[in-house]
Amino acid sequence: KESIYTMKISQFSHRTAGGRNMDILRAHHIHNLIIKDAPALYEYSSFDEVLNTLMSSNFSSFPVLNKNHRVIGIITLRDLRPVLFDRDMAPLLVAADIMSENVFVLKPDDSLAEALNKMEIDDYELLPVVDSPENMQYQGVVTRDSIIKRYRKENLLLTDSRD
Repeated sequence: KESIYTMKISQFSHRTAGGRNMDILRAHHIHNLIIKDAPALYEYSSFDEVLNTLMSSNFSSFPVLNKNHRVIGIITLRDLRPVLFDRDMAPLLVAADIMSENVFVLKPDDSLAEALNKMEIDDYELLPVVDSPENMQYQGVVTRDSIIKRYRKENLLLTDSRD
């Protein structure tokens, strides 16, 4: 039934997608991967504050929060590109003018699969984590790298235990 190429994969899981074992991605949740002290911007942050945050951070995406600490958007390097070199316009802008409003958010109990799927739709390196999609209270961020590292670790542990 299996070829010599797919036999090893089928021993681990019958549910793979994109070369990944979906059982692992669905079984683990993001709550341990939340970076609570990641830089965030506020809707009234000036363009210079946005640039300074970008320059002093290892990230290229930042959640935008309102005064009640609720997620209202995200700013990525993609969002900055159109206004980056417009020196006449830039001083007049605040984070709310630049951000993308339609952003996916994660909940602490989301699986790695859910988080990775949301990130891959718009090619985000990170997404904000909120208490609930209704309340949108900011909890931190989860990065794609941390999800992939966790997946690889769990996949390696599973592979070693079956050998």
